[in-house]
Amino acid sequence: MKKSPKINLIMETKKYKLAWIHGCAGMEIPAHQVKDESILLVQNGNAILTFNNQIVQLKKNDCRVIPAGAMHSLKISADFEALTIMARDATLEFPLPDIIN
Repeated sequence: MKKSPKINLIMETKKYKLAWIHGCAGMEIPAHQVKDESILLVQNGNAILTFNNQIVQLKKNDCRVIPAGAMHSLKISADFEALTIMARDATLEFPLPDIIN
């Protein structure tokens, strides 16, 4: 199994949570889904986001909305940092041992 990037919770409000995703080339977050839409804001690096049968190359300053319920995955091509915004009660629907702090 490949190593997964770290996901650190930064803050929560009454409706949303903000998390920092950071990892190295070769790391990946396997296919999963979240019941509500989420937003991914790339701060540095490159990655490949796959969702709804689309493959999207992500780079610094890119922003993507991931639709509610969309199965998606992330493969990091170069050291990567991003922010993700999602509903406060959002959970990733697959087991993620050791990557959510």
